[in-house]
Amino acid sequence: MRFGSMLMLGVCLGTAPAAFGQKWEFGGGVGWGFYTSQTIKGSLSEADASFKNGVAWSGYLTQNVTNRWAGEFRYTFQRGDARLQQGSTEATFGANSHAVHYEFQFHTAPMEAKVRPFFAGGGGVKFYRGTGRELPTQPLSNLGLLTRTNDTRALVTAAAGVKVRISDHWNIRVEVRDYMTPFPANVLAPAFGATVGGWMHDIVPMFTFAYTF
Repeated sequence: MRFGSMLMLGVCLGTAPAAFGQKWEFGGGVGWGFYTSQTIKGSLSEADASFKNGVAWSGYLTQNVTNRWAGEFRYTFQRGDARLQQGSTEATFGANSHAVHYEFQFHTAPMEAKVRPFFAGGGGVKFYRGTGRELPTQPLSNLGLLTRTNDTRALVTAAAGVKVRISDHWNIRVEVRDYMTPFPANVLAPAFGATVGGWMHDIVPMFTFAYTF
């Protein structure tokens, strides 16, 4: 009985470092964002308002809470000029965004699996920034103004992807994310008498490397 207890204790102590090593995951990667648009409507005409597609960088810290569930804190920076478009007429203005959020992840395979598909969802805030140079005249100014200002919006996120373990401490992740916010009407401001609303989606396919510890 004593030998059996000692053997079990030895097995537990031997596997503890491996279990602990799977508890945390720190990673970063790059992707490309695709924005949807909303329509700014004036009394006589309308235009599409959005941001140009652009490169995104992201960093995150993940805690594996159970064998299937994890929580993740993530920051994402993305470039993409603000844009108004009506047919062949276009107005653009330098812009970028910063997103900070927390999400819950569910994995369809346990932590020891080499391939782990997952689904995720969460929320936070997204900070839009107009960074261009304002000019005395702007195309489509009768419908909207592209401004050098900031706009902080509530953020809802959803994601799906797969994690692939390539060594004891490293894995790669391929995922598609949707960053959803109410329309940032301070940076893409409707002109007097014009209206805009709804939610903006930012679809970001992303590839990351992560270190587990």
